[in-house]
Amino acid sequence: MGFESFEEIMNYAIDKERIVEYGLHGLGFPANHGMVPPSIGEYPINEVKGYEYSPEKARKHLADAGFAKGKGFPRLTLQINSGGSANIGVAEIVQKMLGDNLNINIDLSVTSRVQHLDRVGSGKSDFWKDAWLADYSDPENFLCLFYGELVPKDPSADSFINSTRYRNKSFDELFESANMEQDVQKRMKMYCEADQKIIEDAAVIPLYYEKIVRLLKPYIKNFPVNPMEYRDFGVVYFDFDEYNDRLTSID
Repeated sequence: MGFESFEEIMNYAIDKERIVEYGLHGLGFPANHGMVPPSIGEYPINEVKGYEYSPEKARKHLADAGFAKGKGFPRLTLQINSGGSANIGVAEIVQKMLGDNLNINIDLSVTSRVQHLDRVGSGKSDFWKDAWLADYSDPENFLCLFYGELVPKDPSADSFINSTRYRNKSFDELFESANMEQDVQKRMKMYCEADQKIIEDAAVIPLYYEKIVRLLKPYIKNFPVNPMEYRDFGVVYFDFDEYNDRLTSID
């Protein structure tokens, strides 16, 4: 069984709704589409079809691969980096789901962020959990992680951007064409098609699109809220007079 086939099986075996509900306590959205999150303005995310949660399909594919009820399947190690209970909590949920649904054993390995990135980029980890926060609000910044030209020709060399070492000529052609396209709708359409290639090839297992909540005092005004967390504090100000007037009226 190839590694891509294994990831396809896992896509069916992992309940993303439960991960968001219990692992993130609602602070996210199930990644039922592709790699580009819903916060990217004109991106047609609904056109990218992800995997449904279907333990039955997962078990059938596993049996077809020669590992009925998980028998004979090698023990795997899921590598994650330390830093927050949510990260470990999500990994533990995935570990339990794969055990319950497929009867396969998953060990967890927790490393520092530096060690994690080093092992992933150098190809020393076969199975890991990671996250991506874009540098700018555009599908390109998510899909570039799968661009084949970023994979070094020497398989022993580090590949820190395309860490999955994914290569697909059709994806690369769509990605390159989209980067050159000036018509926004056509450009987004091509990115969408490229995103679908990643999902169909089961290059990764999208789990969730993170949601961030900001709590602000009512006297803080003009505080920018946006998906990229860009802040221009030159326009932020405090209005204590309005706040005190509201408190007085409540009294």
